[in-house]
Amino acid sequence: MKPLDLSNNTKLDLSASIDPSLLKTRTMGKEELTYVSQNTVVDLLNKAFNYMWSFVIDDQWLEQGVPVVKKENPKYPFTEKNTDMSQVQVDAEGKRYVVLEQGPVAWTRGRLRVPFKDETTGEVVWIEKSACGAQAIIGNQAVQSTNAFKGSMSDCLKKCASLFGIALELYRDESEEEHFQMLRNEYYPDIWTEEVIAENQKDYDKLMTILESYDWTLDDISYYVSVATDNVYNSFMKMPTEYMERLIVAIQEDGE
Repeated sequence: MKPLDLSNNTKLDLSASIDPSLLKTRTMGKEELTYVSQNTVVDLLNKAFNYMWSFVIDDQWLEQGVPVVKKENPKYPFTEKNTDMSQVQVDAEGKRYVVLEQGPVAWTRGRLRVPFKDETTGEVVWIEKSACGAQAIIGNQAVQSTNAFKGSMSDCLKKCASLFGIALELYRDESEEEHFQMLRNEYYPDIWTEEVIAENQKDYDKLMTILESYDWTLDDISYYVSVATDNVYNSFMKMPTEYMERLIVAIQEDGE
């Protein structure tokens, strides 16, 4: 299959960073997870594809949970206050443990279908991505299963959307995100044309004087561009003019 020639605007829409005000957190065990709501993902899909997308549920099912073995920690031994002592067992080495039954999990398998326009041919091609989503059932199975399937459907939609790049940043670690932002900068158009330089000649000349004092070129200041733009850009040529003052300050402060 021949690759599509997608516009840079489409690539930027799909890879856009999530507004921090839309991020939510919840505690799971000892970890704090960051996520976005289904409504936010729907809004992002509507923006990227002008409401022209569809989500289809292919299957839903319940899967029984797998029991988990919890071994006794010598620092925090089993007591009547923290453990049902009637469930405590002893292994061949004389160490105590309990088997914790896990509730069932609701699963949804679905497909997200979106249109892409080939910039070379003008052809519109529909692309599908499929994924599975899950939601654990806590409490009465008969009562909670309906809500659990709604949760697994929401999880499935978000995972399908991430395969197109939407909110994918939530699945990356810090080093992966840094590398991705470098790739993403290639999609931005060059801002600093000869005309723009002429309009900002004073600030541009000031920057060039500073760079000459360090024997640097514009290609050597990617780090400072990232600092000045809060990691949105890492190329001076693609940096909007309003960040120029912050860029100069960042370089000067680091050299003091």
